[in-house]
Amino acid sequence: MKSLKRILAESIAKKAINEIKDSPERKSRNLVDLALNLAEGQYFRDFLLKVQKILQDENTPYYRMVIDAMNHINTDRILTFGMNIGYNSVTVGSPKIRAIEQEENFDIPWSMYLDAKKFNPSLFKSYSKLFSEAVELGIYSWHISADENLFNLLKLLKEHEDCAFVLFVDPDLINDELIRKAENINNLMFAVKYKEGAEDACRLLRSNMMLYSVYYSYTDNDEDIITSDEFILSIENLRPLFTIFTPNANCNIKTVDKIYSYVKETRLNQKFITIPWDALNDTRYIDGKISENICSAGVNAEGLLFRLKDNYSCTDLKVFEIPLHEALKKALPKS
Repeated sequence: MKSLKRILAESIAKKAINEIKDSPERKSRNLVDLALNLAEGQYFRDFLLKVQKILQDENTPYYRMVIDAMNHINTDRILTFGMNIGYNSVTVGSPKIRAIEQEENFDIPWSMYLDAKKFNPSLFKSYSKLFSEAVELGIYSWHISADENLFNLLKLLKEHEDCAFVLFVDPDLINDELIRKAENINNLMFAVKYKEGAEDACRLLRSNMMLYSVYYSYTDNDEDIITSDEFILSIENLRPLFTIFTPNANCNIKTVDKIYSYVKETRLNQKFITIPWDALNDTRYIDGKISENICSAGVNAEGLLFRLKDNYSCTDLKVFEIPLHEALKKALPKS
C-alpha cells in the first residue's frame, strides 16, 4: 500500500510532468525544485543540486532529451519508474539500509543484479520471495539480464510494482508480442543491447511509447572506440534515455576506470541528448553515498549470491534456500 506521503508526492510530480510538455525549460526546473523540497538524504539533495545547475543553461542538450522523452514515452511509465527510484529507493529505502547496517554490522547494496537467463518458471515463487525480502532490507532497484524466457519474467516484475527494474535484453527479443505483454508494466525500463537489430528494436519500443535505454557490454579491445564521441553519437540516433556501459567480467581495471572517467566527463559536459551511465561504477558510487561502505551484489540463475567487486565470484549462499537478509549478512560483513 502506498503511503500518504508517496501519494502526495506522486500527485504533484504527475502534474509537473504533464506541464513539462508545454514549457520544458521552466517546468523541468520547477520539477527539480519540487524534488529538492521533498528530498531526504544528503546524496539525493546533492544530486538534485547538480541537476538544477545543469538546467540553468537553456542550451543544454538535455532539454532536447526531455522534450523527446515527453513526446515519445508514456508519462505513467516515467512517473512510476521515476518515483520507484527517487522515492522508494532513495527516500524510503536508504534510511532502512543505513539502520539495518548500523544495527547488524553488514553491508547492504542499494540495488542488485539478477541473472534471469534460463529463467525457470517453477522457481517463480522463489524469485518473488527474493524481491519481497529485498524490499524489507530497503532494496527497490534491480538490473536484470534476460533471455527468451521473458514472458514469465514480465509477470513476476508486474507483481512487484514498488520496485524499479532495468531489463537488459537482446534486440532480437523485442517484438510486438513482448510489447503487448509489457504494456501495463510501468515500473520497467528496457535496456537494448547495442548490436545488429538494435535500431529496429528501439524503433518498435519508441512507437509504443515504452521506456528504454541502450547498453553496450565492452571488453579491453573497445576502450578507444568507446572513448571517441562518435560511438555515443551513433547510439544517440536511437534516442535512448540512457546509454549504459557494462564491463565484461574479464575487463582490466585500467580499462574500466578509463571508460568510467569518460562517462563522467561527457555527462558533466552535456555533450549528448542521451545520458551516459556506467552500470557498475555509477551504481557503486551511489551505494557509497547512501551507506558507509561501497558494496555490490547479485544473484545468478541458480539463486547463488555473488559479489560484483570480486569479478562476479559466487558464494555458496543460495537465496532460494535461505533468506536474503541472512545471505548478505554472511557474504558482506563490515570489516
